[in-house]
Amino acid sequence: MDDPGMKWMRCRIAFAATGVIVGLAVFICFIAVAEFFNLHIALWGLASGFFAFLTLAVHIQHLRGQRDLWVYRLKFFIILGFTVQFGALIALVTYIVLGAVRGQDLMPVKGNDKGYYLAAVWVFMTWKWSFALFIYSRSYRRSYVTRYDTIP
Repeated sequence: MDDPGMKWMRCRIAFAATGVIVGLAVFICFIAVAEFFNLHIALWGLASGFFAFLTLAVHIQHLRGQRDLWVYRLKFFIILGFTVQFGALIALVTYIVLGAVRGQDLMPVKGNDKGYYLAAVWVFMTWKWSFALFIYSRSYRRSYVTRYDTIP
């Protein structure tokens, strides 16, 4: 991926910021509201918001251009994003299978043994943000390494 223009960087930052806000809103909604209490959905929403935040941080640091400090941390984010993708895929399949085996409707969410399909949606969102973290970190690191002809 080439270095994006300023318009695309603003879009990336806006999407990641929206992901942070929505992830935190899902966490608060499914923890604080008694009618919707479900720990599975709340924690996956929080995880989604966390990985959206890390993606947002990667975009902002790339925009600032702090190459010397940031290029070493990008390797950690590449590994983290890659690893979380596998865990999220396993959790996604698990929630879908549990929902199908137990014959759940799409909307029962109250209780930890309910709402497997909605939890699968937030597992997918966590997968998406961990994939974004992996791809953008790898892209930015590759552009730094090739631009300065050094391999840290």
